[in-house]
Amino acid sequence: MEDLVQVEEGTLYLLDLYPKKRLARLIPYELDGEKCRRFLWIGDPPQSQAQRDRVTTKELRYLVGQVPGALANDPGLRERLGHLVWNVGTGKHGSLLDLRGYRLEGAKDVPRAQDSQPFWVEGGILHWDGKAPGTGKGSKPGEELAGTLEAAWGVRVARGKRLLFSLALEGSPVVDWPEYRDYLRRLLLERPFQGVKEGICHGCGVQAPVTPETAPFRYKFYITDKKNFAPGLVDEAFPKALALCKECFASLLLGERFAEEKLEVSFLGQRALVLPEGEGNLRLEVLAHRVDRLLAQVRGLEKVEAWRDFLQRMGPGTKAGFLGFSLVFFERSQASTKVQEAVYEVPPSRVEVLFQAMEESRWLSPWGGEVEGLGDWVRLLGDGGYASAMKVAVHLLAGVPLERGFLLPPLLETARRALWESSRGPMAALELLALGAGWHWVLRRLGMLREEGAESKQAWDVAEEYRKRFEEYGFGPLRAGLYLLGVAMEMVGHAQAQVAEYKKEPLLESIGWEGMSLLEARHLAQRAADRASHYLEGGDLSRFLEVVGMATDLMERGEERLSQREIPYYLLMGYAQARARRLQAGKAKKQQAEEVAHGE
Repeated sequence: MEDLVQVEEGTLYLLDLYPKKRLARLIPYELDGEKCRRFLWIGDPPQSQAQRDRVTTKELRYLVGQVPGALANDPGLRERLGHLVWNVGTGKHGSLLDLRGYRLEGAKDVPRAQDSQPFWVEGGILHWDGKAPGTGKGSKPGEELAGTLEAAWGVRVARGKRLLFSLALEGSPVVDWPEYRDYLRRLLLERPFQGVKEGICHGCGVQAPVTPETAPFRYKFYITDKKNFAPGLVDEAFPKALALCKECFASLLLGERFAEEKLEVSFLGQRALVLPEGEGNLRLEVLAHRVDRLLAQVRGLEKVEAWRDFLQRMGPGTKAGFLGFSLVFFERSQASTKVQEAVYEVPPSRVEVLFQAMEESRWLSPWGGEVEGLGDWVRLLGDGGYASAMKVAVHLLAGVPLERGFLLPPLLETARRALWESSRGPMAALELLALGAGWHWVLRRLGMLREEGAESKQAWDVAEEYRKRFEEYGFGPLRAGLYLLGVAMEMVGHAQAQVAEYKKEPLLESIGWEGMSLLEARHLAQRAADRASHYLEGGDLSRFLEVVGMATDLMERGEERLSQREIPYYLLMGYAQARARRLQAGKAKKQQAEEVAHGE
């Protein structure tokens, strides 16, 4: 049973009863792995409506309500616990732990607030009103008794911590009783096979007594309970769930617990299962090492720096040694588990390619385009960031190309909202756009963008500082022209920002973020030229005229077909990268000046 234990942090309260003395103590223990195993915390039944039938439970209302009745119904436990059960009704709420007249050691008084309250504490003694609890419609006597006890003993739970309760008699925890362990074994491993028929086990293929019972499991990814939706289906041929023999059923319980403790991660803000690929039958220490490495690898895909840190902790000369895996995003609501997205059998070669492309994005660092990991997409895709980032991750891991139309609208909308809503004003929007441009390069590097258009092979008649970027992004003349127009506009925008103390940039705000025609982009070039004569002078103005001239010429020669959402994207891409480059140069100049001053 210890192999099924769930490890938690928090507090466990042991309710220790001394029936002959009519005395009750509530003893707190700090929860850790050892205490969870000591008190056999295997979790409450996953089904939300199931009777709570385990002596270590997460609610005091279960321990003093549903649990005693369930345990006393077992022949092996009835003799030791039956005298403690107070039958107040029928059904799962029909029993209570009989604590009437018990002295609650260390408890404070809890006055009776109203006539409908059946329990109160006075002089350290638990009193009741003489009426049978639970007679009212919808009444749950376990909750009423637990509420009084919690108030009397001051039971509190720290935020983010687990609260557990268990029962003892005269200093002997029930979990230590052989009768209870036998009961728990029968509850988990034998009850699901009562009255079953022989069949073929879906796990091992052996003919044996099999059960389709899935109630004990928390992961329920396979179920066919809507067979009536398929007319003509032979009902007997399709059980409602996977049919398992006893050995496979027990193995699945153990595997599920291992997966919950070791393989569940938070990835892109979602719950996910990381399933290792590769040979089975590994020694425990080898499996543990592989799981640790795999989880570090998956976290590294979300944030590359985490993978670098892991390799550094492993010691000098540690090779990457990528591992294959499957990734299942899911959500759990009460007893149901629903798969949101999944990608299966990601090969080590794909993982290596992804890490390599993200590492290679460092060349874009001077232009704000170095990517940090798949977690960037949560920021880039705005309100739908988590769900959309999950889809992007699945595409990247599976090697399935993405449509630019899926990515550009939410990216532009996120940046536009940052422009107007962020306390950092234009810089917040431009940083998002520069990061988006970095991922644009990574996706193209991986061959992951559909409808990218014909790659330009021409010799660019532009400055060297732009030539490499155009080649790396595969720009044709029109996209290159829009990019350069953005670069030119940034020169004016920066001058405007200086006047406005960097709180706003009117020229940036005038761009049609939600879509522009090519004609509107040409008019924008003229507007930028008009503003340049007011904000720029000398070498800055000459530089602007040179860049805007190149942009206009390229836009006139461009024959590519771009949508109205793509036109502002490439313009803003140039604007954002130019601003990032300006800031990088400013930092380098400041650092150099400080070094010179320090040297003097």
